[in-house]
Amino acid sequence: AGADDGARAPIAESKFEGLEGVTELTFEVVVRLDDAVGSDSRLVHFGGTGSGTATLSSNDPNQLQFAWNDTVVRDWDYSAFSDGVAHVVHLIVDTNAGSDASRVRLLVDGNELPANNLAAIEPGEAAVLANNAIFALGNRNQDRAMQGILFYAAIYGVPISDGTVASHVSLLTANDDSP
Repeated sequence: AGADDGARAPIAESKFEGLEGVTELTFEVVVRLDDAVGSDSRLVHFGGTGSGTATLSSNDPNQLQFAWNDTVVRDWDYSAFSDGVAHVVHLIVDTNAGSDASRVRLLVDGNELPANNLAAIEPGEAAVLANNAIFALGNRNQDRAMQGILFYAAIYGVPISDGTVASHVSLLTANDDSP
């Protein structure tokens, strides 16, 4: 934890430009999170240099958090999963969902975790990309990488269903690319 490590690329002139204005998305990652730094170790990030348009990160190996439009809007207790093995994490965003609590959900190995906080996300709030936005796996700054392994990452432009989550968890845990 704390090294400069991560893959990043400009969003301009890439398919990630399609993320501008989205109100729905799903991050799907397979990660073994061993350690993180207090200034936020990013797992998946798109946006500018702030908290990001959409950023799944950790500032403690026992916690995951999500920022939307440069504001941390949710965090979850991840301590039960800080066990030295890989887990399938789904972060599902649907700003059009009826209740604020259902607008951002986190599932680990198919089990939904209760959020510790619920900062407001306005109904229909869209992702706003900053100029010179980037897409990153791992951290985009020096001295802020997580310690562990990011085995896999995907972004879907829709909030995938719980049935699809269960199917993906089954497939991703059966094929974990272990040595």
